[in-house]
Amino acid sequence: GAWRSFRALSGFKKLAEDILEDLEWRRQHDELWRKGIGIPYLSTYLNNLRWQDERRASVPREAAPVLPEHVEPSETWQPTLEQDERNRAIRAARESYEEKKREEIIERMKGENRAD
Repeated sequence: GAWRSFRALSGFKKLAEDILEDLEWRRQHDELWRKGIGIPYLSTYLNNLRWQDERRASVPREAAPVLPEHVEPSETWQPTLEQDERNRAIRAARESYEEKKREEIIERMKGENRAD
């Protein structure tokens, strides 16, 4: 998976530093990452050189929500309590999973840097 993809890249030490710096910046400044949105799987992040992606500190404009047909435009549509709770649970689970994966790769990279 992610670890094999990372080890296959050339210039391991410099890449490790660049990746750690990018992950830390995104964790602190990228509003979407902070909300758990758009965080790629680690193997995707590595295979697609995502640490080279443009950094954005603000949230881009989001499209207006699509309203169900039966809701008049003058009404304000809100998710039901059940939908909202489900969405929060999904976000929390995703954030927890991604945080654990980020911590794993950071620890592996730190261990490799000490060994070199």
